[in-house]
Amino acid sequence: MIKQIKSAYVTIISALLFLGGIHILLLSYVLPEYYTDISLIYIYIFLLVTSLLGILGILKVRQHNKELLPQVLLAYTVIKFLASLVFLLPDLLDKTDFTKPYVYQFFAIFFPLLIIESVVFMGILNSPSEEK
Repeated sequence: MIKQIKSAYVTIISALLFLGGIHILLLSYVLPEYYTDISLIYIYIFLLVTSLLGILGILKVRQHNKELLPQVLLAYTVIKFLASLVFLLPDLLDKTDFTKPYVYQFFAIFFPLLIIESVVFMGILNSPSEEK
């Protein structure tokens, strides 16, 4: 299980670094300048923490009861989406000039990461389980 955790963590961290690099390039050369006035590190920290904790939780559930995995994956996705809305709630309620760019950038990172997480979770589901 430790090998699966390391592999999943490396995949998620690499994906976030890759997305971050693309994001920086877009901010530098494509997006309007007011998009760069936002502190975006919080988005990456939030998504990294939720992803890593989710992977750990799903691997623990898989270790104890493999039949619950589809329900746990669905619950994790719903919880992560709700947690994202709570994370964005202060910005959504404040409605400043930076609200739209911040929310756009959040979901521009969130959805590709969700796809990558789905690939990681499919690998977890399809991998042979270890005996206790």
